[in-house]
Amino acid sequence: MKASAALTLVFLALAVFHCSEAKIDKAKKEAAIKKCQAETSASDEDVKKVRKEHVVPESEEGKCFIACGFNTYDMLKDNRINLEGVNAFFEKLYDEQEKRDIAIKAAASCAATESISGLNECHVAAKYFACLQRHPDFVKMKEDFDV
Repeated sequence: MKASAALTLVFLALAVFHCSEAKIDKAKKEAAIKKCQAETSASDEDVKKVRKEHVVPESEEGKCFIACGFNTYDMLKDNRINLEGVNAFFEKLYDEQEKRDIAIKAAASCAATESISGLNECHVAAKYFACLQRHPDFVKMKEDFDV
């Protein structure tokens, strides 16, 4: 289960910024994006890469922007995935259990395969975010995101 939480954190970076309006308030989501951009000094280009292109920005600020998004939804704790936060986020994001299972399976896979030892929080979040983008079933769900 810890592995699924780690992988789920990566997904969170994407999902945090592309939330379904069904259960996650759009105004709160946009406020969180602005807050994270201001706190990390991420450029508009960094934000675009995460939100629209679904890629990890090259800059440290862009990577920290992803981490801030994870932290906003309590998905990162002590530089590790917080399983309770991850599960709570996916329950808000998807009504369908099948979609939650796909996201968690992808997160578990990334947690099992990605080495995060010695990385700072920004690089941990960026590494998981990138890993999630390599999972075909997860990537198909991008169409569900409110971009």
